[in-house]
Amino acid sequence: MRILKKILIGHAKAFPVVATLILLPLFTGCGKDEVHPSDESANYLVTTVPGTGAGGNANPQFNNPIAIATDSEGNLFVVDAGNFSIRKITSTGTVSTLAGGEQGYEDGEGSAAQFFNPNGVAVGLQGIIYVADGTRVRKITGSGMVTTLAGSLTPGLADGNGAAALFNSIGAIAVDRDGTVYVIDNFFYEPNGPPYGSRIRKISSSQDVITFYTHSAIFYGLALDSSKDIYTMEDGILESYIQKITPAKSITKFAAIPLSYAINVSSQDIIHITGYTTDFSYYYDKVYRITDKGQYIPIAGGMTGFADGNGNTAQFTSPTGLATDASGNIYIADKGNNRVRKVSKK
Repeated sequence: MRILKKILIGHAKAFPVVATLILLPLFTGCGKDEVHPSDESANYLVTTVPGTGAGGNANPQFNNPIAIATDSEGNLFVVDAGNFSIRKITSTGTVSTLAGGEQGYEDGEGSAAQFFNPNGVAVGLQGIIYVADGTRVRKITGSGMVTTLAGSLTPGLADGNGAAALFNSIGAIAVDRDGTVYVIDNFFYEPNGPPYGSRIRKISSSQDVITFYTHSAIFYGLALDSSKDIYTMEDGILESYIQKITPAKSITKFAAIPLSYAINVSSQDIIHITGYTTDFSYYYDKVYRITDKGQYIPIAGGMTGFADGNGNTAQFTSPTGLATDASGNIYIADKGNNRVRKVSKK
């Protein structure tokens, strides 16, 4: 359904007027800026995170940065998908490649390691970094040593320990304060395959994998709050929703939201998402705060493009990664602009 929405949105300008009017109900979750109770974007400032390469390069480059995470020391870790690598940006702005650099399947240290399809990152206990890598979950130490925590090169659906567990298409990853790793494992239609939909899989510190929750729709994004409640985004038919899943599997569905790329819950349990909307004339990429009443409030972004500045004049292009630090600053993997952006309150 998400693919269908994007196809329809991408071709909206070519539709005759009658067809466009008929399609409007389909996008009730994707173009509702008028229902915002307020717009806080004038209170925020968007900047591009400056960086200097570890070797002195004044302008280190990213290629499709799609996910981002922060640690307790203010370092940023970026999934640089086009370079099949995990990049590190220190609190002082030094950019280096922590691990990877070529597409492949190898464990190892630094550039000897290879990633096949890295698309999610999280930081856990003692600064250990976890990466969603297609059908495997990878683990990286602070020195850049990469090992495989769970999964193998074989796609599938099987619980088990370490390499005995099978994953199909890992789309997002998070880790709680006890070191338990959570991933979204998506299953698209395959003849004789598992039913279409998403599974939330849990990986213990001893590498035991269990399927915690199964849903008939596809989930995008994954975050945890201080009570270990899980937040993810359901891609619905007429609406997209945030789902909150407690450790006891109590489900709350709330906040009809725009077509969304990422979700984050800060250390203060504040929910943010990045979202895509259209009015069939222009395209918008924004960062939203979700209230406890399920309303989504813009805090940065507008028409798709690139611009730093006040939140209400700043621009993003496909902001697919989202993280917050202890001070409440928001960091964006701005995929379409090949940049890392920062959103801070004035």
